[in-house]
Amino acid sequence: MNASAYFKRRAAMASNFRDHYGGSRPFNPHEVAAQNHLLEEQAKSEAREAAVKAEAARAEANLRAEIEAKERAEAEAAAKAAAEAEAKAAKELKESEDAAAALKAAEEAEAVAEASGDAEALAKAQAEEEAARIVAAKEAQEAEDAAKAAVEAEANAAKEAHEAADAAVAAAAAEAAAKEAEFLAKEAELKVVEATANAAAADAAEAEAEAPAQ
Repeated sequence: MNASAYFKRRAAMASNFRDHYGGSRPFNPHEVAAQNHLLEEQAKSEAREAAVKAEAARAEANLRAEIEAKERAEAEAAAKAAAEAEAKAAKELKESEDAAAALKAAEEAEAVAEASGDAEALAKAQAEEEAARIVAAKEAQEAEDAAKAAVEAEANAAKEAHEAADAAVAAAAAEAAAKEAEFLAKEAELKVVEATANAAAADAAEAEAEAPAQ
């Protein structure tokens, strides 16, 4: 008969004793010792379970911390890329405006040459105007592409920042859970120490009770 079954039977016997004689007889020293050893084993079992849970919680917290660091790095990189894209878009816009101004100046020069009736000056002005038109079109396209890239980079930066914030919240929650689990594990260890001490005291009491009979 194991200790658990023994104490169930002992409780039933005590109940019958109370029904017939009133009150209940106290546990014998060996019964107290057995009960304390049962409590000790129970405490050890609970401590093992708590330790496993604490280890799992700590592993989860460490994983979440790694994910947070990764997401934070990605968010920082995305923010940097967005800033660079915005700067490039501003530069391309300025170049596009300069090219448009150059085209306007070339068109005005062509009009002046045409009005003067100077065929050579007109031909030269027309060539310069055509070249300016090509440059202006190229710069306008590059400015448009850069602006579009800046918008996409900004959207990506916002997305990465949101994911980093979510990861930070998850990491904080996991860390709190790990600390709670570790606290419970330490508490369970203290209960084992207490239960072991009680079991040792019960063994000593049992040995003392049996000593005169030897």
